[in-house]
Amino acid sequence: MKKEKIKKEYQSEDGFVYVFEIPNEYVKYYDSDTVSVISNIARRPYNTNSGMDLTSLTNSERKDIDAFNDNLRIKRLLHEIQDEKPYFKPEILLEHLSEILCVKPLMKNRRIIRQDGAFLLFGIGKKKTEPSKVSEEWVKKIIRVNKNKKSDIMKDLVLMGVSKDKVYPELEQVGEYLKEKYLKTNNKTDAKNE
Repeated sequence: MKKEKIKKEYQSEDGFVYVFEIPNEYVKYYDSDTVSVISNIARRPYNTNSGMDLTSLTNSERKDIDAFNDNLRIKRLLHEIQDEKPYFKPEILLEHLSEILCVKPLMKNRRIIRQDGAFLLFGIGKKKTEPSKVSEEWVKKIIRVNKNKKSDIMKDLVLMGVSKDKVYPELEQVGEYLKEKYLKTNNKTDAKNE
């Protein structure tokens, strides 16, 4: 029931496609050290005492890399990273915490392989609860998708081999896709017979 409500809301509004042009220095592979720094922020608590709160950094911690890395919060983040990568050099750059990266994933998972894409990994603003903002320079185009055209676009995507069962190859998603397709076919057949 809840899923259907969301689906109807989604279909009743215009959509948007954002076209990004991301500078090469912000494109990283899944095993990059910078990716490890940003992704391990998620393992740190939200509270201001031990969490990731950059507003409490002193001027010397902001200017001196050694003082920055000596900060208790950064030491705890480093501990999380070294838990994942024991060989990680104990040096984190302040600017890495607020970067947004385009990450090329390990092509090991069926969904990732089928989607053949990358994802954006967001660093933090001043606090963990504030994500970094995408640079306007990265957004090259915003395409408005008219709500009345969504159905036609979805049909065209299916003809090109892009459908829920292909993008999400897990058994549950394929089953749901086939069920929806079967119900649509049956409803059309029932309507013709009446």
